[in-house]
Amino acid sequence: RDLHYNSIAKKAVEYIKENDTVYIPAASVGYLMTKYLPQDIQFTAVTNSIIVAEELLHRNNIETFVIGGYLRSRGYMADALS
Repeated sequence: RDLHYNSIAKKAVEYIKENDTVYIPAASVGYLMTKYLPQDIQFTAVTNSIIVAEELLHRNNIETFVIGGYLRSRGYMADALS
């Protein structure tokens, strides 16, 4: 299962281009994507995961937005919009 998620995460980040806005979910694939995100282009990430946001915190090429709402104990935000 982890091998499949890793493969999906690697493939997904290949589609990120300069100045894109990308949603990175709180799911396992979203967290794994943080390992493979491009470091040589500027783009924006939107997430409902505090854990993902923390992974992106020191990535100077990524502008990060966290969707607000109720913070669940598992580290992600939940409400009607997120």
